[in-house]
Amino acid sequence: MNNQVMHVAKWEFMHFFKWKQEIISKLIMVAIALVVFFWQSAANFTTSDYRIAVAADSEFEMVLEGYVFTKTNENQETLHNALKAGDFDAILLIDESQSPVSIGVISKGKMAWQQTLQNALKQHYASKVSEQLSLSSQQMALLSNPITLSTVYLDQNIKSEENHSTSTAVGVLVLLSVGIFMSFAQVFVSITGEKQQRVTEQLYATMSAQTWVDGKILGQVLLALKAMLSTVISVLLGIAFMQVIIQGQALDLSFIDWTILPWVLVFSLLGLYFSTAFMAAIA
Repeated sequence: MNNQVMHVAKWEFMHFFKWKQEIISKLIMVAIALVVFFWQSAANFTTSDYRIAVAADSEFEMVLEGYVFTKTNENQETLHNALKAGDFDAILLIDESQSPVSIGVISKGKMAWQQTLQNALKQHYASKVSEQLSLSSQQMALLSNPITLSTVYLDQNIKSEENHSTSTAVGVLVLLSVGIFMSFAQVFVSITGEKQQRVTEQLYATMSAQTWVDGKILGQVLLALKAMLSTVISVLLGIAFMQVIIQGQALDLSFIDWTILPWVLVFSLLGLYFSTAFMAAIA
């Protein structure tokens, strides 16, 4: 009977598992990643600088690589027309008479390089304020981070990084939903389709109904696990691509709580099996 169950499970799995579709989907994912990579590379190797018009009530001495700042005394209407005509990429309206300094950024739309400009402006004026107040770099660092807070639990079973445990559990539950939706759809197609075609009656001549339905459930669970594993691989490849290729950082998987992961996986596998059995009973 065990051999028959495995035979039905294998047939059920291979009936819905298509190598060609898996390969094509992964190739599409790789192609999209390559397009993003080359797009990012082309943006990094561009030779044109961003042109920024600066309307300030004092001298503007900030220098930033990839940006050309032009001090101007034109009114805002003239600057807006120049921006619309493409003479500038953005306009800075700086008022140093206020405390803190008021800076307005005007551009045609929201671009990625604007965040770099804003961070540079914050750092530049933070340095100017520290010079005016005669503060050293160490004093500025103390103002930014006045304390160092650490938490220690006597109970070693409590994780200090609870957000990692939460994100891990939520991630596994999302994968579980992917597997359940996959098994729900396929188990109805498989069981009801064979019943309509009168295949089930012929199979009962060679095996018991329990053997047949056990093989169906096992095959669909394996198919759902394949879908979950494929999703995990795609997500990890996407994270690795963003961290290593785009951001130029080392691969960091510290957001996964490896201690709670096995227990959540056991819970998910049991839930997947019982859900598939329940839907098979209905079908």
